[in-house]
Amino acid sequence: KEGNVFVLERNHHEYILNINDVLCEAVIGFGNFQMRQRDINGFNIRIYAFSDWSDEHIHAICEQAFRLMKYQLGLFGVNQKWDYTVIFVPYASDKNRVFGGSWSLGQGFEMETPTLRSWELFSHRFHHVFNYYYPLGMYMIKRSSGWFTEATASYYELKALTDSGYYKLEDRLPRLKGDYDSLKSKYDAPVSSEYKQRFQAMEYLHYTKAPLVAYLMDKKINEVSWEIKEAQKG
Repeated sequence: KEGNVFVLERNHHEYILNINDVLCEAVIGFGNFQMRQRDINGFNIRIYAFSDWSDEHIHAICEQAFRLMKYQLGLFGVNQKWDYTVIFVPYASDKNRVFGGSWSLGQGFEMETPTLRSWELFSHRFHHVFNYYYPLGMYMIKRSSGWFTEATASYYELKALTDSGYYKLEDRLPRLKGDYDSLKSKYDAPVSSEYKQRFQAMEYLHYTKAPLVAYLMDKKINEVSWEIKEAQKG
């Protein structure tokens, strides 16, 4: 914001942004907010929290958000100048939750009464900044590889909360495996066919099967890496 005018810059840290995309995808909030800011290796994060909340509540949710984003930045080894805005809002007037939106420039979310699932989704969205959203995210050339985007976001949302001490991964994964088993006969298919599926079947492959596959891949990579290191010692 410059004075009383909001300015949309096409050249954003040497990336050219389409103004139409910014207006359609970026999250914009109107109201009274308190702002907290933190720079992590050039990645500038601003959090705007609803000003009517207590200072204790605002401090707690902002610090947790910073921790989760720091984990994801470390996961990708990000050393990139960028601006990311988070807007935390209360319930809507009808007391329904507000899930806002998400893009490379930021996200909006209801955080009046945050739950574990709230933080999982928050972390999931931030992961997409680097594995999906333009311009920092990856692009899968083959549609049959698109499942990997949701696989890693859904898996590392759990890893981020594990790292923050919310739960142990070995306690959270059985719940996901239970969801997988209970719907397997109805929706199961190869993850590479995810883009061909519709509605519940796509959701199942997206958010239930894919993160379990990502977990198995992560486990196998760690095992092989350990074996290689041990062989090199010998």
